[in-house]
Amino acid sequence: MKTRILIVDDEKHVIRQVGDMLQRFGYEYGFIPKANFIFQRIENEIFDVILLDIYMPETDGISLLQSIKQHPRYQHVPVIMMTNETDDKVLAQCFEIGASDYITKPIKEEVFKARLKSVIDNQLYIREIKNKTSQLIQAEKMASLGQLTAGIAHEINNPINFIYAGVNALKLNLSYFKEVFDEYEKINDNSIDIGKLRAQLSKISALKDELEFERLMYDIQRLITSIEKGAERTAEIIKGLRSFSKVDDNMQIIDIHENIDTTLLLLQSQYQERIQIVKNYGNLPQIECYPSKLNQLFMTVFSNAIQAIDKSKQGTIWVRTSKDGDGHIFISIKDTGTNINTNYDGIGAGLGLTIVEEIIERHKGKILVESEIGKGNEFKIELPIKQTS
Repeated sequence: MKTRILIVDDEKHVIRQVGDMLQRFGYEYGFIPKANFIFQRIENEIFDVILLDIYMPETDGISLLQSIKQHPRYQHVPVIMMTNETDDKVLAQCFEIGASDYITKPIKEEVFKARLKSVIDNQLYIREIKNKTSQLIQAEKMASLGQLTAGIAHEINNPINFIYAGVNALKLNLSYFKEVFDEYEKINDNSIDIGKLRAQLSKISALKDELEFERLMYDIQRLITSIEKGAERTAEIIKGLRSFSKVDDNMQIIDIHENIDTTLLLLQSQYQERIQIVKNYGNLPQIECYPSKLNQLFMTVFSNAIQAIDKSKQGTIWVRTSKDGDGHIFISIKDTGTNINTNYDGIGAGLGLTIVEEIIERHKGKILVESEIGKGNEFKIELPIKQTS
């Protein structure tokens, strides 16, 4: 697909001259002789570069450049200014607004060709970088997802194995209980023979002693309690997963502590028995936010903290929350890791932290990372309670 270029100039001979050059360069082009029609044109067509005259009768090119850079579709499209003069102040103003380059009239074909190619190549390079960044971010998300899935599988597997083992033991104990029950069933109330009754009761008593009946009843109750706890644990994990995996990108009002607790629950298999989690939660109001984005933020920060702690040593992660009187909450996540982890699961943590910064920026918040080798790292996050439109 050929590069498409829009010429905005009130001089017909310039449009003709530039158009002929663009055709020789191998580009497609469109033109607008009157600047006030530009937005009608760009709303319906897509152009890769705009050539814009600085001085036109209807409007000056600088004001038009400003409007283009505020247009949602064209704010990132390169604009090359065309001018008869080389006023440094005017050109500086153009560059400040967002112009990519300029070309002087009369236009010299070789110079024009080189500068236009440079702008187009630079734009293609930016697109390539964005595409690769997007792919890396997606890879980071998939790595986090794989990490999360493995943790959840481990977390769910434990209580399910517990339930399965408990059910098997319970079935065995109930079979013993049934032996005793079946012996009681042999007693016929309608034709009670005292001798036979005593003999049967003696047999039942001996069987109960053999089976350690009192301990059997205790074990049955204990197994029921264990199975119940396993089921509750599984339900808790599923509930946390459902909450964490919501992809609704709408603004919601949430309790931030629930999001933190859910993230730690889903990561528990990675830190249990080696890392102590110390929580010091303040009395926070509910906040306006994008819950799925904050879940991703906490997943990245906690994963970094967990993996920064030497697996051969015991460690601690402190989570502290507070608020101020100006409508903000504060979250501190501090660990005893040796340094900020730079590579986990094949994905650079630096990219993960870039995603964190983007999430914080979207929430109009702030983040500060402090790291001291040998002492640990601390993420200090500030978020507004209410998001202003």
